[in-house]
Amino acid sequence: MHIVYILDTFPVLRRKELAAFGEFQSKRKALEEFERFGDSAESAMVESSSVNTSK
Repeated sequence: MHIVYILDTFPVLRRKELAAFGEFQSKRKALEEFERFGDSAESAMVESSSVNTSK
């Protein structure tokens, strides 16, 4: 997954968030939204294909 690599290119942000929050919040939140976006896009494709096949 390219997004994981991209997020890992921010070592200063990672260090600061680990010190402040005990986790790399930006990475976790970005991955959650990326997955949510992927799930909703997949659902839309399924709905679209069911509409298209009924013609």
